[in-house]
Amino acid sequence: MNYAPRSAYGKALALLQQADERPLELAEYLWTVHFQDQLHSKALAGKKPNRIADLVKQGAIKRRKAYYLIKVWSRFSGIPKSKLARVGWTKLSTLASKCPAGKEEWGIEIALTEGVTAQNLAAKLKPASDAAETRRVILEFNLDDYEVFKVTLVDHGAKPKGKGLTGKEQAILSIIIASWGPF
Repeated sequence: MNYAPRSAYGKALALLQQADERPLELAEYLWTVHFQDQLHSKALAGKKPNRIADLVKQGAIKRRKAYYLIKVWSRFSGIPKSKLARVGWTKLSTLASKCPAGKEEWGIEIALTEGVTAQNLAAKLKPASDAAETRRVILEFNLDDYEVFKVTLVDHGAKPKGKGLTGKEQAILSIIIASWGPF
């Protein structure tokens, strides 16, 4: 296929080698190419052009990253690139997946708050079911202390699930009640 160098595909192709330095520009052009492909698939009655796959075959970007960039741009294209650049790629990919629809500006402000890391951003985006009735606690442990914490919680009723645990809250309350007595 022959693509004009000034087309979105041509610009995306040119930016592939600079994906780490210019991810937002690449995201914009990948999104445009993806959107154009969707429009053309409707016009071609079912034949689906997939120029994103063509770009991935060029080898300078992985498929997953290409689609993350598309998702980021589809969610945050209305926000200035300078502000998005301050957030950073890792936080933007988390925001694209976890930020409630219509709350993109709020999510960006949360991500830019001092002390918010990529690791705890998702937790900060979750709305409490009833803020007046719940409180969120975020704990950070080194690996050795986490193992002690994990074993103790499992001993008190938490269940391993994937890399984490379910039922942590009840297990912690069980430990507190055992230590202090019922309140």
